[in-house]
Parts: sequence; C-alpha cells; structure tokens
Amino acid sequence: MSMARRVGGSFALAVALVMSVQSSALAAVVNVEIGGPAPGFTPATAKPKQGDSVLWTNADDIAHTTTSNGCPSSGEPGVGLWCSPSMGQNATYSFIFRAAAKYPYVCIFHTSMKGTVQVNMKASPMSGGTGTTFTIVWAKASIPNGFNADVQIKRPGDASFSNWMLNQMNTMVSASFTPDQGVGTYQFRSRLQSNASGGASNYSKPVSIQVS
Repeated sequence: MSMARRVGGSFALAVALVMSVQSSALAAVVNVEIGGPAPGFTPATAKPKQGDSVLWTNADDIAHTTTSNGCPSSGEPGVGLWCSPSMGQNATYSFIFRAAAKYPYVCIFHTSMKGTVQVNMKASPMSGGTGTTFTIVWAKASIPNGFNADVQIKRPGDASFSNWMLNQMNTMVSASFTPDQGVGTYQFRSRLQSNASGGASNYSKPVSIQVS
C-alpha cells in the first residue's frame, strides 16, 4: 500500500470520527424515572428534541416497562414504536426519537402508569414575508424503518388542519414551503404511523410560522 493511500485512509477515518463525535455531542438525553419517591413516570411528559434519546431508569423495587401504545402487550391503540422488556430495580432502557409526534406509553404491569414523549417539529425561519421560503422539518436524518410520517397544515383562516405531506418515509424528513394563503399564522403538525399495522401516534404540538 502506498504512503498516499495510507494517509488518505487515515484522514477519512479521522473525519468520520470527528463527525461521529460532533453528532453525539449534539444529541441530548432526557431522563425519566420510574417509581421512586413519586409513583408513575417522572416527568410525566418527556420532551426530547428530534434525534435526542429518552433514558428510563426504574427506581422502584418492583418490575416495570416503558411500552409505546400500539405494542401488542400495551392493550392500547397506537404506533408501537418501542416495547421495552421487563425492567427490574435500577434497570435502564433507552430509545432515540427522530420523528416529531406525541407518543403515549404505559407500563404493561401497572396500566394506570401512563406517560407521554413529546417531540416537536421545527421551522426555519420562524417568520418572513409572503415570498419567503420556509423549511419545515418533521424528523432528524430519517424516518424509523417500518414507519411513515403524516404532516398536516393549518393555514390562516382555516378552522382545522388538513393533509399536507403524507406517507413520508426514509430520508423524506423536511420540505420547503412558500406561503400560499396570504399573511397570518401557518401551523404544521405531524404524526408517525406503522406501515404494518396502520396504528398511529398522536399528532405533535403544532409549530407556527408568522407571515407578514
């Protein structure tokens, strides 16, 4: 192997490592405690950003789970995005949330224990004129395998949301938008749906852009 090829390979590896470290550094961990001083999940609503992870820790002396509504064992309709195993005392479970939606979940051993993971959409810029091109983002990097995203819009003067981008999969995570109904507030929201079961999460909290 030539020296040039070795140097080139080393440089490429170094760049890959730096990018990996930077990507890891940008992702955050949202901690949720199960049981402990307060019964249930604390906080009851975890709010990771797109690409962040939620880490559940069982602080109780009995077993619990964190089970997305829609998993066969949950007994609830939903998307079934994650289904943890039984977690004994001090056990942890982590999951990365890439797609914006509102995800209700439950402990299958104690169905009164319920929680929510809320992942919001993003828009850039947040305001502009009628000729501004906005970028609407509903997932980080890619949609989870086996799932698709539905995105809805509420235009100024509309009484309710209507479909905008449906069946978004793989790397279909964002789109450009130019205001098409004059000035005012435009809102966007999204949900995640299972390709196999058709079960869906709840819609995310809307993100708004102001058009003047």
